[in-house]
Amino acid sequence: MSSIAEAKQKLPLPSLMHQLGLGEHAKQSARCPFHEDERNSFSIWQKDGVWFWKCHTGCGKGDEITFLEKHKGISNKEATKLFLEMANGAPAPVQRSPELKSESQSFNWQRCVAALKPKDLVRLGNERWYSRAFCSS
Repeated sequence: MSSIAEAKQKLPLPSLMHQLGLGEHAKQSARCPFHEDERNSFSIWQKDGVWFWKCHTGCGKGDEITFLEKHKGISNKEATKLFLEMANGAPAPVQRSPELKSESQSFNWQRCVAALKPKDLVRLGNERWYSRAFCSS
């Protein structure tokens, strides 16, 4: 993987959080995964195609790499290396087929089921933030 920006496209913050088992915190308002919370104080959001996180009670804020730093208790350098490794192992996003976007075609459910391939399950997992184990079952 040649850049951090490419890695962030391949493994955005919500997907990273799901891989770390913290998917229930990957939303606009959630309890912070870094401290005991009685109320929601944690949020993630996307701005201009870039994901961010913040604990509104002071645990921190940042991007995918700073999230890994905080979650794993490691340095920025170690978190960057780990993130690049994790993103390199993540399935690549798949572009939607133009034929599926066409409204002039009638929908053929059986054709879709017959055409389903393992790569489609990977795409489903990426888009819906499902785990690899769930999609493979």
